[in-house]
Amino acid sequence: MERALSSGVRGAVALVTGATGFLGTHLVRALSSSGARVHAISRVARDGRDERAIWHRADLVDRSEVAAVFEATRPDLVFHLAAYGAQPDERDSEAMFDTNVLGSWNVWTSMTPSVRRLIMAGTPAEYGPQSEPARERSFHAPVGAYGATKHAAVVLIAGLARAAHRETVIVRPYGAYGPGDDSQRVIPSVIRGLLRGETVAVTDGSARRDFLYIDDHIDALIRAATTPSLAPGATFNIGSGEGIALRDAFSQIAAAVNGPGSLALGAREYRSDDLRDIIAEIEVARRELGFEPRTPFADGIARTAAWMRQHLASETSTR
Repeated sequence: MERALSSGVRGAVALVTGATGFLGTHLVRALSSSGARVHAISRVARDGRDERAIWHRADLVDRSEVAAVFEATRPDLVFHLAAYGAQPDERDSEAMFDTNVLGSWNVWTSMTPSVRRLIMAGTPAEYGPQSEPARERSFHAPVGAYGATKHAAVVLIAGLARAAHRETVIVRPYGAYGPGDDSQRVIPSVIRGLLRGETVAVTDGSARRDFLYIDDHIDALIRAATTPSLAPGATFNIGSGEGIALRDAFSQIAAAVNGPGSLALGAREYRSDDLRDIIAEIEVARRELGFEPRTPFADGIARTAAWMRQHLASETSTR
């Protein structure tokens, strides 16, 4: 099956938005390793080519810049991963609208006839508060601008895709973590603090989350791009399908790191827009994409902690 997935993108021209993000970085590497010709968009000027991708400078809110990239690349596959608002410090509601809604509109209206499928990332925040694992057809009641603007973009693009009978797949990634993530999200920030010997302030840990290792997310994205006969606007939750209480996740992280820092459980408040439980129902992805989570949480955390330890040591040695 892995060989079949790779062959589905081999030789294809793939364009990735959000290519400098955590998911995007790993996806660019996977596509390139599978034989795709990868083009990547960044708002900040980068070298035109590296070993994995050809880079194009464009701001998604500028339709002329986006259209110019599409005209220059004529992609077969488009992975639209760019978003604003997922990081704790991304709080500007206007920027959320511009990037998430207007940026998605610009991607859609810029697509050349060469594009055979668009794969777009939504978010679990589209569902809002849930008392049980969210299903793709669950009621959507997002809380806050991030979930609302992402959902607006998903509804817009999926509706346009159905009207145009154009192949478009929506994936909602849950709790991505793994090597390469040095963000302020909960897993990398806790690991980093413990390795630095800090007292890490965390919530009381009563909320539950669905965490999925990065390699499994990339597998799902490739499946979304290569599985035949998906309906326009087909939507898939991508997660482990299992919830873990944050206090238990913190405990496993602390065991994997094994000092020198410590956890201050309950020293940090939940944000007003934090959802208590974020857990995916993944039966549709299992049935239609053949997707199956493969990496146990303990294994993924051990790999992530090992990467972070090496990453911090490298930072120290270059100072």
